[in-house]
Amino acid sequence: GISQDLAMATSAAKRGVEYFGLGHHTGKISNAAHIQAGTYIEKVYSDLELGMMYVKLLQGDKVVAGQPLDIYAETKYENVKSWGNIKSLYKITVKKGDEICYENERRSTKYNLNFRSSTTIEKWTPYETGTYTVTVSSTDGSNEYAEGSYTFEVKDHKIGDVDCNTVINIRDATLLQMFIAKFAEEDEISPIASDTNKDTKISISDATAIQMSVAHLDSSSYVGNVIPVEKPVEPTTVPTEQPTQPKTEPVTDPVTNNQVYFTNSHKWGGTIYCYYWSDSNFNMTSWPGTPMTFAETNQFGESVYKFDVPAGANNIIFSNGSAQTVDIPYSGGVVKYYPLTTTDNQGHYQVQTW
Repeated sequence: GISQDLAMATSAAKRGVEYFGLGHHTGKISNAAHIQAGTYIEKVYSDLELGMMYVKLLQGDKVVAGQPLDIYAETKYENVKSWGNIKSLYKITVKKGDEICYENERRSTKYNLNFRSSTTIEKWTPYETGTYTVTVSSTDGSNEYAEGSYTFEVKDHKIGDVDCNTVINIRDATLLQMFIAKFAEEDEISPIASDTNKDTKISISDATAIQMSVAHLDSSSYVGNVIPVEKPVEPTTVPTEQPTQPKTEPVTDPVTNNQVYFTNSHKWGGTIYCYYWSDSNFNMTSWPGTPMTFAETNQFGESVYKFDVPAGANNIIFSNGSAQTVDIPYSGGVVKYYPLTTTDNQGHYQVQTW
């Protein structure tokens, strides 16, 4: 009667506690208890050998340099005890040849009791082209080990490859049109690959330029140009206690408020000059002007030059002695320019600031 019912309830509760990893582990974990004709039938999970490690990239096998990747790994037949406080330890290693590019360890982020599997996702970004192999190993709560690898090719990222799949085709133009019409999100496109004319804006003219390039028509754009990728510089660790050094007066470079920059995006040959004059003095320098100083190479692989404009000058022209920009009014300060593809009726290039 009542005592028998209590005994049966107590037994079921004990099985439930063991099932959720809270009680004594017997090596076999109770899965369920079913009443059939007044009799309990217990299903058990045995601790199968860990295996079937599965590794892939969520982005697929077409990868471009500078594209953040999601490395996905899944382990089958994991010890059920890992569903509790004990989680599988995943070790992720990325190699390019024999060189280790990335290493990390992390616990599984998700466990599926029904399918006896755990998963994890690791983020990593390749900054160089070449063949890479990612190897992921997993150790579960019973110290069993499984390992899997995945090899993939990283290619150059090019302007026009909006979806970052290493191929420039009509799909890129369509995706860009959808983004402009707000039918696609910003994380679905590569902004730097979408700006085909480098005017720092994404518009329908960029989608048109991709269409023209796919059709092998000259669009005077940068479609197909490789996008240079630079690995971020790791911050240096500053010691907590600085060594005592003799006190000296700081030496600083003179600061000028009148400085202009010019990006040689059209790759003009020879020396880059800045010609300048004022409304009252047209002879402040002789043509083609004063040579500019090389400042840096930008992310597109283009040379950037700088020049300190003398006081009083309020007009400038950039040139290499043959090709040149239009007359540019200048009112002082630090201003950065680059030439557009459009010209005036004399063939002088219009400019834009950046």
